[in-house]
Amino acid sequence: MKDLLKNKKKLAIVILAVVIVVAILGVVLYNDQFEKKQLQILSSEAEKLNSLNLETDEIDMEIKSKGKYAVVEQTMKDYLNETKTTCTELVDLCSNSDLDKLLSADNIEADGPEFTATKEKLNTFRTQVNEYIEKCNNLINEDNINNAINDKNVGEKFEQIYKDLMIDESSKASLNKTKTSLNSSAEQINKSLDKMNNILNFLSDNKDSWELKNGKIQFTNISKLTEYYKVVNGN
Repeated sequence: MKDLLKNKKKLAIVILAVVIVVAILGVVLYNDQFEKKQLQILSSEAEKLNSLNLETDEIDMEIKSKGKYAVVEQTMKDYLNETKTTCTELVDLCSNSDLDKLLSADNIEADGPEFTATKEKLNTFRTQVNEYIEKCNNLINEDNINNAINDKNVGEKFEQIYKDLMIDESSKASLNKTKTSLNSSAEQINKSLDKMNNILNFLSDNKDSWELKNGKIQFTNISKLTEYYKVVNGN
């Protein structure tokens, strides 16, 4: 009888151990499947983001993944959305600046010969555009992109997943190209603003040497006209 009870106890312990092992395996398998599925979802969203044209395409801000994968996805989409918004605002600022009208006959007549309001508008535009360019440069900086995940408390594993998905070799090449293009545009914009400011300063400094006739600037002496053309041509 005692042997039978002992055997029953042993059998119960074995069964309990098997149940625990099966339960643990079930949890492990579930977690493994969950991890694989969420990584697949996250990778799919990353591919969509990488294929976007930030100038024209909208970013799908809906979070498809779960858990810490969702935190990574949210960080990726928030960062790209901020980049898109900032660069779009820069384009809009330049497109709506009306700089081409600052030397129009109407503006010369309205604000000349001192051009106080026009010069102020130029300085304001220069400050705004350079601030946007600096912000865009910061957003497309590789270190700043990588560091965006650092305060999300997701751990090294998910930080690395974020970095791997956000910046690959193709992305690095694209970032360098964008940065070069942005800095080139900034240089051209500032040169144009310098030229326009030089023209306005010349006109205000020599306000007694010219007048507006039939919508055109006409100088009263040839030497000032020659100097004016040199300023216009950037010499």
